[in-house]
Amino acid sequence: MKLTFFIIKFIRYFLILFFIILIFWLLWENYVPLGYFKAIQDFKTPQKFISNFYPKERVYNDGIVEIPIYFKVRSPQYFKKARVTIIYQNPSQVSLDLGIRNNSIPQECANNKDPLFNAGCEGWGLRKEEYKNESLSKKAILNEDWKEATLNFSLENIPLIEQNYEFIISPSDETSLRHTIKVKKIKIILEKNPLTWQEFLRQIIQI
Repeated sequence: MKLTFFIIKFIRYFLILFFIILIFWLLWENYVPLGYFKAIQDFKTPQKFISNFYPKERVYNDGIVEIPIYFKVRSPQYFKKARVTIIYQNPSQVSLDLGIRNNSIPQECANNKDPLFNAGCEGWGLRKEEYKNESLSKKAILNEDWKEATLNFSLENIPLIEQNYEFIISPSDETSLRHTIKVKKIKIILEKNPLTWQEFLRQIIQI
């Protein structure tokens, strides 16, 4: 009898502690009080915060066969700056740019529910000029047979589109691909001012 009572009591306290930790973890992940958020896409397993490349028709056998190509970074908050590192192979030696989308969804797309109309409103239908672009190739350093490039972006006035920042990999000129581009890893670090405990608690209270 005592053993049964002890087990029930243990399970009760364990569940209470579990839910407290879970709620705290969710709040911590959503508000990022330290002002530092990191996500990695290694293309081996599905990732929560960095999407695969799209449209899918431009990817074949884990390689990019046509550019421009796009990916999204899911962000829990607005941030001030982003540091993006890409490890890739570029046998064609095409000069590449990495850009971040700097405009919101057009109002006519946001308001229209017709799927045929919205087919032309997808991100990959936008022009390269709709993105803030930096040279990926000029920043690349050779690491064995892979190139590694790190670019910094200011996120001031960059919109979150459905809680995502959208990126584009595109040619610097009109050169087309002769060989497949392979991307081994994408790492992104988002930064903003850290929250004080008072600010963190104030935001929780406002939920």
